Amino acid sequence: MEAEICLSGKFTLFTGNGCVASRRTLSWRFFTLLPMPYLSILLFGAVFAGAVLAWHVPLWAGALYLPASVVCFVVYARDKAAARAAQRRTPERTLLLLGLLCGWPGAVLAQQWLRHKSSKRPFQMAFWATVLCNMAAFVYLVSPLSFVRML
Repeated sequence: MEAEICLSGKFTLFTGNGCVASRRTLSWRFFTLLPMPYLSILLFGAVFAGAVLAWHVPLWAGALYLPASVVCFVVYARDKAAARAAQRRTPERTLLLLGLLCGWPGAVLAQQWLRHKSSKRPFQMAFWATVLCNMAAFVYLVSPLSFVRML
């Protein structure tokens, strides 16, 4: 099996029997197979460790993420169960808000382990935007330049 990556970021997969997979489907499928979700959690851990070492951020600041992640994971699991049972679902806005409010590591794990909301492209784009916003807010709030830290 051979793959060709084009300059546009899309790629074509050539299988042994000469079949060519769809570029659009394959490019999104390839993106979801990357270890990016787990790497984002590791990256946040590295950013937090750097903030603790460089700016003397208290450990409790990062501890906020643990209960928020557990709550977020549970809400994703309940939404997955509701989807299977054709019951009332949790609004996507709620899922995104929980992720934005420090629960995104739990959401990442729920998406990967429960395979929930992991293939819905518009949701994924909004979700990763909230992750970036949360990480940017975290870095700002713990940095020496933060208005909150100056108080």
